[in-house]
Amino acid sequence: MNADNKYNNVSDKQNIVYLSSGNKESHEMQDENEEYSYITVRFKKENFEKLLSYTNYANVEAKIRKIDIKYAPEDFIKGATMYFINAMLDDIEPNNPEIIKKLYETLPEFVPILMEASKQLEEIPKQGIEQLIECDGVMKNNIKKLMKERKMTQKELSELTGIDKSNLSIYMNNKSQPSIEFFLRIWHALEYPPLTQLLYKEKSS
Repeated sequence: MNADNKYNNVSDKQNIVYLSSGNKESHEMQDENEEYSYITVRFKKENFEKLLSYTNYANVEAKIRKIDIKYAPEDFIKGATMYFINAMLDDIEPNNPEIIKKLYETLPEFVPILMEASKQLEEIPKQGIEQLIECDGVMKNNIKKLMKERKMTQKELSELTGIDKSNLSIYMNNKSQPSIEFFLRIWHALEYPPLTQLLYKEKSS
């Protein structure tokens, strides 16, 4: 993220804009635009790389769903921040296990997996993604089919991904689709099959 992006992704509903670490213009910019507060955010490299993996997948997903949007790391930072703030403003107990689970469901040992999955996404031919973009319908997955081909049990997939078996059952039966992070974990466990094999679109009835 560089200084050229300092005006990007400014939401009318938010009044905080995140700049790249090392940017020296934040005070000067704040004087020019009093509507926003500018702050500097620093991340450890491994954490920022993880954030980029989220961003990368989110943009692929947006293309597949034909959503005209381009995500940047700032969007996830603002989203996570406002989620936590809104939880407190809505009198939701911050230490509630469900809140903690949603905010911190990523375990440290899965960081390398997310980073590797991000690299795999970058290497996917555009044609593979275009096939999914051009189709109309609701996004579905072939997790169960691919597991069967690999003779992989639900228990084994749960152990490989750290995802609870009950959640996996929901995804495998297409009752809901996994989050960005969980998708990357599952994709890794299935040894990165082509997206057109893992995902498909089903026409709405």
